[in-house]
Amino acid sequence: MRSLLALLAVALTAAGAEAQTRRLEFDPFPGIPAGLDVRYFDGGLTGALAALPTTNALALRSTVSAIPGGGTALLTRWEDEGLSAQGVLFSFNRNVGAFSLVGNDFGGDMVDDNEFVHLTAFDALGNVLGSGSFQTPWANPNITPGAIEFAGIRHVAFTYTNEIAYYSIDDVEYTYERGAVIPEPGTWMLLGTGLVGLAAVARRRRAA
Repeated sequence: MRSLLALLAVALTAAGAEAQTRRLEFDPFPGIPAGLDVRYFDGGLTGALAALPTTNALALRSTVSAIPGGGTALLTRWEDEGLSAQGVLFSFNRNVGAFSLVGNDFGGDMVDDNEFVHLTAFDALGNVLGSGSFQTPWANPNITPGAIEFAGIRHVAFTYTNEIAYYSIDDVEYTYERGAVIPEPGTWMLLGTGLVGLAAVARRRRAA
């Protein structure tokens, strides 16, 4: 009995202490993991936001990632394909403490196409927690990482500025706060095995 109780304790501890970082690379597209919702909103070409944006009904679209070997990315604007500038709202069903992504662009020039990436974090009530703006030296392709850390993140809005013709995002990472982790299937299996074992021990004791 004690060994089974210890097994359950290990399972529950693992549920709260295991690796909490999740990664989204849009391969295959869209490949959105459970607990995360990703939607477009109008007006992506702007700086950090002052209010939680309202999403639209536009379906997510993919494009080739500008990151070497990156496969596909989430398209936010492509004038030749008729996609207007879209912001992207990431919404979580549990609190997140850190968030990052990479904005990427093929082409452009160092004067007129030098992007800034903006990330705005909101809590569960839609209050602004904080924001960050990021830029890297011009290159072809332009690869601009952005990362923020705040307690109690439930939404992150991605916007960008100084973009011409084409832009997308890739390599999204987010880290659940301790105690907000979604246990992996293997953890649930371990927990279930322990419960079954406890039930069997209890039945044998009653029969004796």
